[in-house]
Amino acid sequence: AKARKWIADLGSDDFKTRERAAKELSDLGPSVAALLREALKARPTAEARARIEKLLDEMSTALRADVLEPPDGVSVVSMDDLLARFRKELADKNPAVRGNAPWHIVVDYGAPAEEVLPDLEKMLKTEKDASPVAGAAWGAYHLGAAAKPLLPLLREATKTADKNVASICQQAIDQVEKAKSEPVPEAEAKKRATIRKEIREFVAGLKGKAGK
Repeated sequence: AKARKWIADLGSDDFKTRERAAKELSDLGPSVAALLREALKARPTAEARARIEKLLDEMSTALRADVLEPPDGVSVVSMDDLLARFRKELADKNPAVRGNAPWHIVVDYGAPAEEVLPDLEKMLKTEKDASPVAGAAWGAYHLGAAAKPLLPLLREATKTADKNVASICQQAIDQVEKAKSEPVPEAEAKKRATIRKEIREFVAGLKGKAGK
């Protein structure tokens, strides 16, 4: 209620009232971004619009899922959606699609190692086509030290008659072996888990609105 009053005060005839309202809204930060965007749609005075836009610009440096408002027509996906897409690609009949899947999920999307290692392990164990084996090896290469559980399978894969695949697997082995493990501090792990949860809920909320 106070935020709405201060937004209304941005159009006051009194300069000090406008200044105080702007300061109070600025102190509230991104939590009032949605209300400010709502106020813009109400066609405020020119000065009030300028103040609102300035406040929104200042708030744009803080990225928070609870105040994001994606433009119409823009698709938003979570890491869970990307992982689901990745696993669908791994089941594709086309070897090239399966081979490109690890690159997309590891390099393009930065999926957590612990979530893709089982998939890469399965690829190295079961794939017979060159492209998926090479793709799994490149995924391991970019995961670095986190891919050390895959080393026995990568060594086995170097025995293939396909010299290109054998070379890629050896490059992955060399990279994984020399990479240094960088444990994630507990506080950082919790922070990432919280962000992941917020994004998941944010995307679910958007899908719910689209359904309505």
